[in-house]
Amino acid sequence: MKVLKLTLKHSLNNNGIHNFFNLIILILMKTFYKPSGKVSPVSLVFFVVISLTGIPLLSLLYVVIQEVIPLIYIKFLITAGFGFAISYLIGYCVIHLGRVRSPLVAILYGVGSATIAGYIHWAIWLNWIIAKDELSFQTVFFLMTNPEVMLNYLKAINESGLWSVGKFGRDGALVNGAMLTFVWIVEALIINVLAVIQPLSFAKKPYCESHNKWFIKSELGQFNAVNYPNLLIEKIDAGDVKAFDIITRPVEDLHSIWYLNTCDGDVSYLTILNMIPSYEKNKVQFTEKKVVNNMKINREMKNALEERIIMI
Repeated sequence: MKVLKLTLKHSLNNNGIHNFFNLIILILMKTFYKPSGKVSPVSLVFFVVISLTGIPLLSLLYVVIQEVIPLIYIKFLITAGFGFAISYLIGYCVIHLGRVRSPLVAILYGVGSATIAGYIHWAIWLNWIIAKDELSFQTVFFLMTNPEVMLNYLKAINESGLWSVGKFGRDGALVNGAMLTFVWIVEALIINVLAVIQPLSFAKKPYCESHNKWFIKSELGQFNAVNYPNLLIEKIDAGDVKAFDIITRPVEDLHSIWYLNTCDGDVSYLTILNMIPSYEKNKVQFTEKKVVNNMKINREMKNALEERIIMI
């Protein structure tokens, strides 16, 4: 969606109302890839398996790292790492391997996994506090199957406080009550938001429905930057093989990277990123700017693109 907004804005600024309406027509004609919304039932099986294996292990690792590195100043960085780990695990094992092409279902899987991970984390963490740094699977299981008991423990900890501004249980201002509740809420939000990123990303990748498999993404190379994306889109959609005549080898830091998603069928999807350089202390850093995102091209245009790249 971001690339569409970017292209619409560029169209209005450079080519006027005419090209703007042409681009709207291209979008309505499904020129860009759109997930089918289909979901394979096997994804639910993978989700259950991961929820019983990978998620508990990540939750345990999260508690151990928090206790080994008790600095509250980096607590949220550890939480972010936990969220990213859940995100990739669900994204690859459930969405990719489970062939989920529905962004909505991907979000539900992400939020569901984050909720399960958070719940298991609380049980392990409370066990850690109750058993004084010893892991008892019996205690963890008891807490998980008795949410009222777990909630009572959390209420007691919230009232008495367990953290200080410096380190857990060390010198510093004690954090409890509303402040501790706020920290817990922020922690939960971080985990849930990050847990959705990878599942959503995997679900939006091009999928070949006719062959029941994901498209294979390959990098075609680095070329000159694309200055008029809307014009390029119109030419590609019209089947004009000369659209790729703009491709040359880059002669400056500003350049583009072209990717092609291919399957065994007649349709491929093209993605182009402009790489915008910035300079700081004699070092070059690049910022990605999507020019074209998963635009449909037929076999003839694909062959013309590959031939052009071989020629330059």
